[in-house]
Amino acid sequence: MKMAKNVIPVIHVGGRIGQDDNGVLSYLDGEVHTFDAVDPETLCKSALERMAKSLGFPVFSAMYWLEPTAMNHEFGLLELNGDRDMDELRNRILTTGCVDFEVFFEHPISEPIIAEEFEVAGDGGCVNLNMDEETKSSSYDSYESAEDRHISLLLRDMN
Repeated sequence: MKMAKNVIPVIHVGGRIGQDDNGVLSYLDGEVHTFDAVDPETLCKSALERMAKSLGFPVFSAMYWLEPTAMNHEFGLLELNGDRDMDELRNRILTTGCVDFEVFFEHPISEPIIAEEFEVAGDGGCVNLNMDEETKSSSYDSYESAEDRHISLLLRDMN
């Protein structure tokens, strides 16, 4: 019975996979963390996910592993989806005899959604920049009127 030696997971989180300034596929803007050695024969996807979560990254959109003999990310970065992919990772670790292996987590990008752009007017009001000039002034006037009516109603209710 072959005894597997322990391997060290190197986890990349907080970044994304993309081309660097030289056009080379890389993991950009992330952090790298090394974990304690694990037995590759008991290694599972959920254990790798727990490692990323323990670093403060509970959400990810994809997980990849770097084939140990690959020259670079472009030729060796493989997506890790399920048991079949995990079996392949485990087999490559065992057959190559590597000491560590790299796993990359890609995270969803949160971008603000701007429904409308506003500019602060001279007297502190807001003007919608997506409107034409005529609509901007009439919209602003009705905004003031609605605010004045709201204040009037509040004062009336207090009396």
